[in-house]
Amino acid sequence: MPLPRPTSLRFALLCLVALAIIPAYALLGYSAFELRERIGHETLRNAEQLTGTVAREQERVFREARELSRILSGHPSIISPSKTRDCAEFLTGIHRTMPRYGNIGVAARDGDIHCSAVKLPSRVNVADRLYFRYAMETGQFAVGDYVKGRVTGRPAITVAHPVAGDGVVFIAIDLQWLNELLRNADLPEGSSVRVIDRDGTVLAAYPDDSATGRKLAETALARAIRAFDTSHDGSPKALVWTETGDTAHAVLPITTAARAPAFVWAELSNAPLNSEIENRFYRYLLWIGVATFLVFILAWTGSNVLILRAITAVASAARRFARGDLTARSGLRHAPAELAGLATTFDQMADGVESRERRITEISDELARTNRILRTLSASNRTLLRAVDEQTLLDDMCRVAVESGGFRAAWVGYKSDDESRSVRVMACAGLDQKFFDSLNISWGDNTQGRGVCGRAIRNGDIVTADRILVEPGTEPWWDIMRQHDIASAIALPLTDGPEIIGVMAIYAKEERAFVDKDFALLDELAADLSFGIATIRARNAHDRTEAALRHLALHDPGTGLPNQAQLRQWLEDALRQADTAHQPVALLAINLPRMREIGDILGRHSVNQCVGRIAEAIRGTVGDRALVAREGRFTLTVAHANLDVTGATALADRVIAAARQPFEIGACSMEVESWVGIAVYPGHATDPEALVGRASLAAQQAQNTGRPHALVDANPEEAALQRLTMLGELRRAIDNNELVVHYQPKVAAASGQIVGTEALVRWKHPTRGMIPPGEFIPIAEHAGLIIPMTHEILKIVGRQIHTWRQERGLSIPVAVNLSAHNLHDTTLSKHIDGLFGTWGIEPRLLQIEITESTLMRDPAEAMNILTGFTRAGMQVFIDDFGTGYSSLAYLASLPAHALKIDRAFVNNMDKDAQHRAIVHSILSLARSLGLKVVAEGVETEAQADALRALSCDELQGYLISRPLPPDQFIEWAQRNT
Repeated sequence: MPLPRPTSLRFALLCLVALAIIPAYALLGYSAFELRERIGHETLRNAEQLTGTVAREQERVFREARELSRILSGHPSIISPSKTRDCAEFLTGIHRTMPRYGNIGVAARDGDIHCSAVKLPSRVNVADRLYFRYAMETGQFAVGDYVKGRVTGRPAITVAHPVAGDGVVFIAIDLQWLNELLRNADLPEGSSVRVIDRDGTVLAAYPDDSATGRKLAETALARAIRAFDTSHDGSPKALVWTETGDTAHAVLPITTAARAPAFVWAELSNAPLNSEIENRFYRYLLWIGVATFLVFILAWTGSNVLILRAITAVASAARRFARGDLTARSGLRHAPAELAGLATTFDQMADGVESRERRITEISDELARTNRILRTLSASNRTLLRAVDEQTLLDDMCRVAVESGGFRAAWVGYKSDDESRSVRVMACAGLDQKFFDSLNISWGDNTQGRGVCGRAIRNGDIVTADRILVEPGTEPWWDIMRQHDIASAIALPLTDGPEIIGVMAIYAKEERAFVDKDFALLDELAADLSFGIATIRARNAHDRTEAALRHLALHDPGTGLPNQAQLRQWLEDALRQADTAHQPVALLAINLPRMREIGDILGRHSVNQCVGRIAEAIRGTVGDRALVAREGRFTLTVAHANLDVTGATALADRVIAAARQPFEIGACSMEVESWVGIAVYPGHATDPEALVGRASLAAQQAQNTGRPHALVDANPEEAALQRLTMLGELRRAIDNNELVVHYQPKVAAASGQIVGTEALVRWKHPTRGMIPPGEFIPIAEHAGLIIPMTHEILKIVGRQIHTWRQERGLSIPVAVNLSAHNLHDTTLSKHIDGLFGTWGIEPRLLQIEITESTLMRDPAEAMNILTGFTRAGMQVFIDDFGTGYSSLAYLASLPAHALKIDRAFVNNMDKDAQHRAIVHSILSLARSLGLKVVAEGVETEAQADALRALSCDELQGYLISRPLPPDQFIEWAQRNT
């Protein structure tokens, strides 16, 4: 959570002053509010009192009229109709003394007025008036509604009293008495008093009587009047309310009669008083504001003089001290005791910190050089772990020295063996490339080579320049170093094994940036960088070798086509996908028998050219969805996914047409015939090996029958019967000693002297003659006969070694091939031990050959078996090296003595630079692992010469000798011993 922004002390003091003044403002506002409330209540009470006063006055008028009408009703002048003249004069006299009455008169029983204080204009009848009817009917005093007098023509409320004789005395009460009553009343501005009847008609109004005669709209006042209910046994109570906050209303009946004819309505305004209150409020507010301003001015000035000046002095010194000015002090001598104590404490603290800082600076200066080198070394270790190539390593090491070590610049240069013995800039950091190019460093003993870099390369030692701008030998670089603010330098020699390959130079701005006690760390930095360079170079060479071996493991070396291994991988993937998608996979085997003739005439290289041309033509026909591979020396295959028998047959026609197109090889134009065999998954076979075998068998059938292409034999049981027959015969062959061994010699490449031989088994069939191993070895491995067969071969070889030594005096090592099944033979070691004991032969004379692919099937088991052989004194050869794919790290741990380069790599090395490079890589790898190398399949002198030039140890092949029977071999061996 972020800290709140600090508040200034002056602002805090002003806030305290403001907090002290705020209650005054609150009190002023509360007083004004309370006064307004009090005035409102007072106005409402005044309105209620005013209506009561007016109503009481009017009630008095009504009582007087009641009493007067009662008296007049019994007066003789009123009772006798014959005295009409006297009645009129009598009433006129009374009217003059009571001006509030509009008229006084007497009406007969029929309603005609026969006596009136006001002169009658004509005959007037009041029989329809409410007061007349009520008085005549009840014989009691009656009050009428508001009417306009028929005699006076003025608004009035008339009361009547029945006469003792017959008729009524009526008195018309003039409503203009309201103006006379309130004439001297001091009503607030905007106030008024009105008399209204029950229907809301205005009977009288003060001070403005222009509303007289108007009827009020449906308002709260009118509804209140209609709802007014006054009982005979109680006095009515005024109804009061307030509207708009500034006006008070009160209404009250003007008589206590059961049904009041009129009401008094007072409407008093308190707006003038409220206006006066607001004026006073604003005046007081202004005075308080002025007082507040003056208080703020005084607080501002006083706080600055009494408090803030001293605190500012301490704070300023503290800020300068925090920015690194250790001499900053407050300097306060005269200040309030608390502030003076604070300033003194700060000054004492600053004195102590300054003293300790001087000591820390001395120590940190001493450690800074070591720390920056340690940072550089630590960052360089991380760089070494992440480095993927040499250039990136060099760039990152220079960058680390500048960014992590804080040095001015760093660069790495490699020495060149040119005439001037220059040093090439390989990587740099800190300054632009132009600077490093302008150094023109040499590692020779010349002017440009007497600097730190040249001496470091020549002597192989760390060289420093503590003051590079004045030291002798660095004169050629004084100007450029001065321009780029460089004062000291160090040069660290870089090595690759025993050889010095270059230098890493580091430049610093300060003098003596590199001291003797840091040399061990700097030497470690140079050693790490040298190790990283050597490791990356070795890894790159290793990667190139592995890449070449991986390529060779999956490609035919003569044509670059996919080989048998890649074909099997492709088929495994294709069959797995086809099984999921329920689709067919077609395989075409293409026999090219004429290639044998071409090889005999033009050589192996021409065969490879022809096969490559044909494969290229076929690839153009089948497209990218199919795989074109080289299955054998004179056999190609085409594998195509999702292709049924019909499609495969059509594809075979196109392949045959493409393969038979003429092409040029050297000066010869050639056209070869081809025979295509077709097998389709899953109908003909369900695994890659079986599919390849069926297609090859179909191709042979096509060649035998002369047809361009043929499907696999529809009756595989016959072929299976043939294999079973051969299997039974092979069992008897082992028991009947029909197996014979021929021997192919191996000679030293340099001298040509025989150094050993390889045992190659043959089957001398009673009726079929000599059967090559390619026909019966796979059957033996499949049927589990390879183990007894191997035991028989070992017995034959052991007896033959003994015979050669006894009869001819020759002790020649013989190599025997083992298969994958032999690695799981728990009796093999006992059988070999028994062989040594039976014939008394030395273990060194029996060598074991095992293929690389066999080793990789079960590496752990192979390691155990081979370790037992080597402990027994036998030598182990890894056969067909490069055709499989093995981990080089695993290979280095195998107890092997020699590698045998497969004939596929030897065939074209005298004509193809790429093949020669591959053989060279294998030889280099073997030397690094301490292994001998035997090249097999050597058929020409050119191949032998090339192998000798690459320092190959031993040669084997038709150039030396074909495999020979024992008696022919011993004669050949004696001639070449």
